[in-house]
Amino acid sequence: MTGLAVLSEAVQTGDASVIENGVEQGVSADLCDALSGITPPDEDSILQIEMSWSPVRPQHMRAISNVARFAAPDLEFIANAGQRLRERAIRHDTVEGRIVSLREQPMLMKELGRTVEIRTRIDDRLATVRFGLNEDQYREACDAYRDQMQVRVNGTLRRDERSKFYDVRLVGSFEVMS
Repeated sequence: MTGLAVLSEAVQTGDASVIENGVEQGVSADLCDALSGITPPDEDSILQIEMSWSPVRPQHMRAISNVARFAAPDLEFIANAGQRLRERAIRHDTVEGRIVSLREQPMLMKELGRTVEIRTRIDDRLATVRFGLNEDQYREACDAYRDQMQVRVNGTLRRDERSKFYDVRLVGSFEVMS
């Protein structure tokens, strides 16, 4: 419900940056898409979402409004902000960091079966980045992990809103830094 509260505030103020800054409170491109996907049939309709909190929930959670109301034009505003969130979540980038996890599943196809996770900083926050490698690159990654070397990967970086991980798709290059 906190994500809905953030969306309500953004609609009331007309400030889309409230939505873009509300990811930590539960706002995601998927939430925006889901709400805009149930837009009422006419301009005068209202989408109202009500929820009741369990008495065992912490008091601060129960202080959050249990009703969120959105008019049809509000949902278009939310859809546009959600699209900006999705675009912001995907970018071509280079990241560097130490390997924290290696996984190989030989049954899967090539890169999909060899997954590497590194810890790095993205937008001044500590983040975990996952990516797949081919067999030779994966061997290099194993050596880098053993030797505690930093690695650099370049590709299409996408933030997974649900898991809070980043994934690198279409790996352009991978190298062990000296």
